[in-house]
Amino acid sequence: MPIDDKIFKKKAGQGAAGRNPTIPPKARSQDTSIVDQARKKMAEMTAKKQAKTYVVQPGDSLSKIAKELLGDAARWSEIFELNKDQIKDPNLIQVGQELRLP
Repeated sequence: MPIDDKIFKKKAGQGAAGRNPTIPPKARSQDTSIVDQARKKMAEMTAKKQAKTYVVQPGDSLSKIAKELLGDAARWSEIFELNKDQIKDPNLIQVGQELRLP
């Protein structure tokens, strides 16, 4: 039984005529929607906190990093855009730089 169902169900013998009332289906779907929205928001916040990074190694280039980690060398520009604060020239990255990844 899902957690939100446990919260709203009463023990047998309670409620009208000893029935075991529950939340009407429409109200339950609205509550579930709110719970789902909260879970989605928490997942997004967690993902932002766990942003992917990569430390540049000897012989690396943005296109090599993009191909290995993102699956497409053409995505090098996404890495460049995310790291413009520390990369002035996309052809000149430094060993040891910690780059943010999309």
